[in-house]
Amino acid sequence: MYTPKQRVAALLSHLPDDCSLQEIILHLYSLAQFDERVSMGEIEDYGLDPAAVLGLQLGDEWDEAWDQEIQRRIADLESGRDPGIPAEIVLAEARARLSK
Repeated sequence: MYTPKQRVAALLSHLPDDCSLQEIILHLYSLAQFDERVSMGEIEDYGLDPAAVLGLQLGDEWDEAWDQEIQRRIADLESGRDPGIPAEIVLAEARARLSK
């Protein structure tokens, strides 16, 4: 079983060098949601590639889907439908989880 730090390290090693901070945060969010459902060890037990399962094989289709999602989220924030979470709180939570 991998630790959360090991899963984050694996995630980061699969991302391209020109990946934006926003993309990294979205990947981490996806990883956190995925992590609640199944462990990395379970993925490997089934003979699956963790990078593929986590959607880390980036391509045009993936980029377009995330662009649409990002635009939707920005619209929700700008309209007030989603109040958002201050970056200080998000980063503090991330640091706390990674320090465990």
